[in-house]
Amino acid sequence: MKKKSVIITVVIAALVIIGIVVALVLTNNKKEEPKPEPTATPTPPAVTKEEVTITFDTDGVEEIESIKVEKGKTATLPTPKEREGYEFQGWYNGDEEVDEETVFTEDVTLKALWTPLKVIQPTPAPTSTPKPTPTPSATPTPSATPKTTYTCPDGYKLDGKKCTITKDATVSCPSGSREDGDKCAVLTISNKGTRTCPRISIEGHDYQGEKKDAGTTFCLYAPYPKDTKESCEAISNGLSIDNDGHYDWYGGKCYKAVLQNYETTCESGYTYYSSADILNKFGGHNNGGCYKTYDKERSCESGYTLTNNKCVKTIDATAK
Repeated sequence: MKKKSVIITVVIAALVIIGIVVALVLTNNKKEEPKPEPTATPTPPAVTKEEVTITFDTDGVEEIESIKVEKGKTATLPTPKEREGYEFQGWYNGDEEVDEETVFTEDVTLKALWTPLKVIQPTPAPTSTPKPTPTPSATPTPSATPKTTYTCPDGYKLDGKKCTITKDATVSCPSGSREDGDKCAVLTISNKGTRTCPRISIEGHDYQGEKKDAGTTFCLYAPYPKDTKESCEAISNGLSIDNDGHYDWYGGKCYKAVLQNYETTCESGYTYYSSADILNKFGGHNNGGCYKTYDKERSCESGYTLTNNKCVKTIDATAK
């Protein structure tokens, strides 16, 4: 009985083990069953963006590389380098100005518009590329400013924007003086000092002594070629005894008689002239005196200025 229980127990244990093994096998088979592949989402075809090309013509100033932009979009436009004597006004497509708000829908060549800053003598700048004929645009190119010319009245000389005329100055001596060659002279007769007779020759005749006549002392100079008293005294007709002296018959000879001159001291700048010097130089006053020479005065008429001894007048030139 005991042996039979053991057998039953072994059988039950074997069945349990078999059941466990079968369960494990079934579980492993279930895990290894392949899962279905997920269905791939189709990739849409790539969209190709259409582009347009923008080319730049700077009129020979520099080469600017063309750019590409998406069709229907705007573009950032370059600024060309400076052109001497001109100012950049912008990019143009024909007569239409193009800026950074312009939408581009096709290939295009943009031309730079330049305007001259100052035109004196227009000279075309040499370029390797012929300058295209500009299409009339809304912004006209300013025309060259005509050169201003200046003219002067007859007799005047053009000097820049001024006209000048030059004349000789008027040369004269002031009142109270006399001409002495190219100088003016002043003679001051002195009546002070002690009277004396100059021991010199006057008009080629030597001093012969003194003679008193009615209380006045005269200086005698001789000889004069007159043979009679009448012919001698006739020389004095029309002469002033005080200023010119006179001719007198004395001791059988004809003398020139002049008043004694005074000893005189002259102020600085003056030269003393004796009566004989004055008679020889001027043929007049026989008293001694003080003599000074100086340059003649030069003057100009109204409207002129004395410049370097010339009279100069300046006026504005007439612009044309």
